[in-house]
Amino acid sequence: MLRPRILAGFVQGTLAGLEPATQERVRERLSVATLATLERSSRLAWLPIEIDVEVTHAIYAELGSGRAHELFRRNLSAALDTPILRSLAQGALRLFGASPTRLFGWAPKVYAQLFRDAGQMRFESDEPGSARLELSRLPAAVAESREYLDGVAGSIAAGFDFMGRKGEVTIERLDPAGRRACFRLAWEEDEEPVDSLPEPAGA
Repeated sequence: MLRPRILAGFVQGTLAGLEPATQERVRERLSVATLATLERSSRLAWLPIEIDVEVTHAIYAELGSGRAHELFRRNLSAALDTPILRSLAQGALRLFGASPTRLFGWAPKVYAQLFRDAGQMRFESDEPGSARLELSRLPAAVAESREYLDGVAGSIAAGFDFMGRKGEVTIERLDPAGRRACFRLAWEEDEEPVDSLPEPAGA
């Protein structure tokens, strides 16, 4: 049976995004085995999803839910500046324009770049200014962790920052037994779509 995995660079980037003193306290909450795995893995390696869950729990314990949620939002915003993910987003922009509905339709492709054998993501358009993203067949460690899924919600919301739009993502429904989670995306529809995505920081 294939083990659920996540791209090492994404987990390492989450830790690197912490202030040095906070990072040290978070690292003190991690097991010796997890720290050793993170330190010896290349950014392109695949790590067991349980390592990311452990890191997420340590961050939430140290920062609290509000600050931790925003950290994960900033972390994926930074990840979207990397060549692979930015090329996906720019490809969606060229094909569909920069509307949230159309761009978030590509969220499952981004999910597939960050995770392996860790469930599936499905996008569903709703009323104007609203949509859903549903995760199914989740690993038990993810499905049973509200903190981890709150971090996922923060990461999804980075898409609004990438487009320069105001929007939020919340957990709409959790089903740990069924290994499913549903997120509600909401944004302001009275803004004019932009013709191009903002340039990444430092470009």
